[in-house]
Amino acid sequence: MGALSGLAYNNTKWLGVYNSTIYTFDLQPRIWTSLGSSEFVTPLVDLPAVVNPDDNQFFILNGWVDNRTVMGTLRFDTAQQRIFSQPLVAPLDGSFTSVWSTRRKAAFVFGGFTLDSSSSSVAQRTLFIYQPNVSAGNSTPTLRNALDSGTIPSARYGHCMVEAYNGTKMILFGGFDQVGRALGDIYILDVATLKWTRGTDGGATAARAYTACAVTNDLFLAWGGVVPDQQSKFASAVSQNITIVYNLKTQQWQTMYHPEPYTPPPLVTATPTATPTSTSTGTGGRLSSTAVTLISVTGGILLGLLLIALGFGVSWAAEGEDTKPASTVTKLVD
Repeated sequence: MGALSGLAYNNTKWLGVYNSTIYTFDLQPRIWTSLGSSEFVTPLVDLPAVVNPDDNQFFILNGWVDNRTVMGTLRFDTAQQRIFSQPLVAPLDGSFTSVWSTRRKAAFVFGGFTLDSSSSSVAQRTLFIYQPNVSAGNSTPTLRNALDSGTIPSARYGHCMVEAYNGTKMILFGGFDQVGRALGDIYILDVATLKWTRGTDGGATAARAYTACAVTNDLFLAWGGVVPDQQSKFASAVSQNITIVYNLKTQQWQTMYHPEPYTPPPLVTATPTATPTSTSTGTGGRLSSTAVTLISVTGGILLGLLLIALGFGVSWAAEGEDTKPASTVTKLVD
């Protein structure tokens, strides 16, 4: 599950959305930039974002809103620094995953929840393929049911999904089921055949939702997340086995992991600056950086955790309509 964030520009720039404001964080020299806000950018934090690494377009399914009503998918052009609407509303209300497939040149969307007539959450298990179809400034997106097979994961929300083995596999792990139980199961999707296989269940020690996950070589790693708190009826942060490792080759969970030593690059200092916003006539406005602020990696992690943590509430205010307006472009406000 991505908390409205994604990596772009060959993993050198992190884009995130919080409180309807778009931010970027340059991993080197560790500088945050606020790109501005818009009333059309979703205020929700339990929607995933996905980045097309080929053109660095940033997408949030159901992220384009009007008066907090979902009107379409949000596209952020990182080169133009403009936001656009796509006339596509996914039939989901929150906590689903969206992961870009480098092999299919599209995004896989799985799970999440919908809200029934009484506003109760209903967990889902459908796999969709989202194709943005952005060309020469135009956008004709599609969202279709994938014809997946095999051991399809059960209905869930708040799970994580990540690409592996040069895009030939997708790994799905954890989440909450329909009754709010944390899951510790893991599944592997073959991207070419769309066939699921189930790995070895991690049991109670691995069970969690809203966890961060990644793959390195043959190892799937998940860290953090939340589990149900039976006393408070809210979710609480994982306090034991915070980092867990699954060996995709042996199909076993393991307790030892020895990463290569990492030496962080030297911190480059910078003086906060501000530049005026430039505007253009025609179909929208161009956004200049409003400020450049130096921040430590620790600060970046803290904001990332904040973005994730805010998605842990028991209830969500997600609205959806079938209205599909024509594509729209608008300017972010500094």
